[in-house]
Amino acid sequence: MNTHALGYWLNKKRLTIYPKIIVAVLLAVLMGIYVFLKLSGDNFYYANDFSIFWTVSRLSLEGNTAKAYDYLYLLDKVREIAPVINSRWFYFPTYDLLIMPLGLLPYGMSYLVFMTTTMAAYFAVVWRILPYKEALWWLAAFGGVWINLRFGQNGFLTAALVGVALFNIHKRPYLAGICIGLLTIKPHLAILFPVALIASKAWRTLLIASLSCLLLMFISTEIIGVESLIAAINSIAQARELIENSESVGFWQIMPTFFAGSMLLGLPISVSYAIHYIIATLAIISTWVVWRSSPSDSLRCATFIVATLLISPYLHIYDLTWLALAIAWMIKTGMQEGWGKGEREVLIAAWLLPFLDVSISRSTDLQIAPIVVLAMLFILLKRYRNTALQLI
Repeated sequence: MNTHALGYWLNKKRLTIYPKIIVAVLLAVLMGIYVFLKLSGDNFYYANDFSIFWTVSRLSLEGNTAKAYDYLYLLDKVREIAPVINSRWFYFPTYDLLIMPLGLLPYGMSYLVFMTTTMAAYFAVVWRILPYKEALWWLAAFGGVWINLRFGQNGFLTAALVGVALFNIHKRPYLAGICIGLLTIKPHLAILFPVALIASKAWRTLLIASLSCLLLMFISTEIIGVESLIAAINSIAQARELIENSESVGFWQIMPTFFAGSMLLGLPISVSYAIHYIIATLAIISTWVVWRSSPSDSLRCATFIVATLLISPYLHIYDLTWLALAIAWMIKTGMQEGWGKGEREVLIAAWLLPFLDVSISRSTDLQIAPIVVLAMLFILLKRYRNTALQLI
């Protein structure tokens, strides 16, 4: 990476120093919080989403997964280790099966194993895109990493799966298809793959992905139980009702979507959905166009990531771990082709986004995240247009 790879003030020296300073500050703050909570006897460490994952995995090992969909029952179980957390379970048995081994370990060890292994896979994917030590420091200081660690969520896992899938769609269709099948643990994050695969005529990957999804659902239902599948299907309506409720302001503030942003502004549900799905339609069309005719792998992959983050109205802040992949692919493209006006500023805003989005939404009721992500899509479409014009 040469001195001018990222342009103007963000040169190699600063790209090396700034992330190290940020990581040092974050580690110092984290250590201070840990010591304070230990001295005060607080259970803050346990109060994250992983406490729910671990509890459900224990229920699965006991053969009681279906009880996880009973709100009050799960709440009692989770609060045995995390007294201040609220809990609901909307995942399908595919994820229940995937996390089942977590319950074999004590809670603290289970958290460390899950987060370190999935984070290692996540870092490996970004390294594959940008194999520079500066990129690893940039990633270590990325807010999406720290937000996901705090929530104890699966953002590292889903980002790693989508990254491996995108790398191998044409090179290793079986591996790509299996990763896509596994990604259906969160179906709203995999919904764009059929569009991309059909547009790029990746028929073998599409077939393997479809078979993997069906096989995973069959195996998980056989092991976990059909009653869990029925409960998961029934929970979809409950999840939607929860998110749409006027008392869900706390949810909307951690949902980086146009739907949540519109609801925070006080718009009616129908208008909020309309705004969101207009943007989602643009994202789908953009993915189709870019994947059908762009010669650039980096451009296609970045477009896929950004478009996926614009499609679902129910995205959460920890899903912004995916932004690191899009940023990395866009940096790679900029290094190879040069930078356009305003592109670097948008990428800096995207890098800061996980740190700032919730604070801004809670203090102003404005959701800036989807606006930044949409700006990234416009940059990618502009690059695609410029490339297409050069080929004419």
